[in-house]
Amino acid sequence: MELKRTEIYEYRTGISGDEEGASIKKQGQHYEISEIIRDSTTNWEAIYRYQAKKDYVGKDEVEIETSRGSDGTSLPTEIEVITIRFIITN
Repeated sequence: MELKRTEIYEYRTGISGDEEGASIKKQGQHYEISEIIRDSTTNWEAIYRYQAKKDYVGKDEVEIETSRGSDGTSLPTEIEVITIRFIITN
């Protein structure tokens, strides 16, 4: 994923159910913003947001883990790890 260092990138996970989850498994190294937002502003969907450090140009990487398939009494049955690789440019 190529983006300018001033851009904010958003990844929609599709996770929104009460028993579904999303978390950052491996945090980026060169970020100003790297977080998962899940609130009324996202209509309760877990959305990952990233922006590089102000003066950073280069590569960065983050891993997001999503979980689905729980019925509320059991653990999730569908675990997925999404790797996003960034190339930050001027």
